Amino acid sequence: MKQEQSIITLGLLFFSIAIMLYGNAFAADKTPHRVTQPEFDAAISTINSKISDIKPSVRTIGEVLPDNSIVFWVDETGQHGLAAQPFDEDGQFNWYVAKEMADSRGPGWRLPSKHELNLLYLQKEIVGSFDDNSYWSSNEYDATNMWYQSFFDGSKGGFDRSSYSLSVRAVRAF
Repeated sequence: MKQEQSIITLGLLFFSIAIMLYGNAFAADKTPHRVTQPEFDAAISTINSKISDIKPSVRTIGEVLPDNSIVFWVDETGQHGLAAQPFDEDGQFNWYVAKEMADSRGPGWRLPSKHELNLLYLQKEIVGSFDDNSYWSSNEYDATNMWYQSFFDGSKGGFDRSSYSLSVRAVRAF
């Protein structure tokens, strides 16, 4: 509630300043002002300089994002990449339950592909909170098995999706 009041107060302050600087929008004089070419060019120049000052966010491995996910891979621009939830789901599960748990975290959350899981393994010390267990990936190994990766030694392979219970760490792209 206090934050909402602060936002409203701040909005009223900006509105008041705008009226003081630029005049009352409700004033009786409604005469349109024709903008000259030099005024137009100056306005465009100002806008372009403001736009060129805008720098996109550059993410780094290990950075904690606003949703508490942790960046474990970024592309060459630093603007796009992958983030993992900061902790494992509590327990170990067959692949079907693991997939549902990862998907249920919200839009964009999912089990990592085998490639993403390996990237996550390579950054496990930075991301943290991993057990020395094996983790499910979203890739099929064959008709009945799914790819997994051990976070103890990095080994990979296929386990039966129904009968094996492994750890779950959801990821998302940004």
